[in-house]
Amino acid sequence: DSSSSKSMKPVQLVRWEGDQTQLCSNAAQQLGELSGALESVVAVVGPAGDGKSTLCNCLLANLEERDCADDFACGDSVLEGTTRGVWVAVARRPCGGMVAVLDAEGLDMGNPHEEMAICIFASALASHVLYNVRGPRLRRSALSGLVLVKIAAKMAQGLGGEPPTVSLVLRDAPSNADLDPQRTLDGLAAAEHLGVLPPPCWQGSMPNADFAAACASMAAELGCLSKPKRVGGTVLDGQALAELAAAIVIADRGLAPEMALLASSSDEDLERSYQQAAMQAKEGEAADAQRVESAAAAAEVAALPDCGTSSEDEP
Repeated sequence: DSSSSKSMKPVQLVRWEGDQTQLCSNAAQQLGELSGALESVVAVVGPAGDGKSTLCNCLLANLEERDCADDFACGDSVLEGTTRGVWVAVARRPCGGMVAVLDAEGLDMGNPHEEMAICIFASALASHVLYNVRGPRLRRSALSGLVLVKIAAKMAQGLGGEPPTVSLVLRDAPSNADLDPQRTLDGLAAAEHLGVLPPPCWQGSMPNADFAAACASMAAELGCLSKPKRVGGTVLDGQALAELAAAIVIADRGLAPEMALLASSSDEDLERSYQQAAMQAKEGEAADAQRVESAAAAAEVAALPDCGTSSEDEP
């Protein structure tokens, strides 16, 4: 079976259109064609321009045991090197296992509602979130998006899935940096682990082998490539991941855009809100489908010839 050896090159999974997220059917179809369970679903989120796509490319290269390439450079962008929406690639390890990597649009691009919805989508879909921030010093202002990851965890739970593990990735840290993980993460919403990466040395548009090796070492230490995504206790395959993506899009549409209000809600209120939002959105879609079906049936009836009378029967 050729599907058992397939990987999946980066393709846009979700885009922003008409003030809401839209699932890209081509990506969903490609996910559905993959064979086998996913060993992990890793999402890289965080501020714009801090090297998320570079990190994604290094993760893909390490998974497939090859040199780093410009895999995620094919984004729909308004600025060169800027990802829009969420892109997904699936790497197949030489041993056969599969890992999905999500590259999300950065925060602080000028459309807060779009950026928040995209970040929440990617984080809710993931089993492990890498919140990527460029150093060398930790900028607290760049960490405000972590609250969105916390909201996403509640969305995942509201839809029956496991919340993601969350790691803070500090980029461009000096080699002599002596960071205390507990002290660094103290008071940060959602973040549970700390990963540190040195500044990359560039060979053309690609980071050198030392940086790629540092990414591999960090990923192994965090365990982010070996945590499956589960819904209802079942490990997701490509088809189930596409179905969860569709459910997250529906749930996101059912929510009010006041994310600050959601961020201050209790965990129980957040989970209940997402359950109710998903249910209302599904009911709305069902009602829309029923109206379309009824209108189509009425149109068919109206198009039938009137066979009840003839001109001979008229007085």
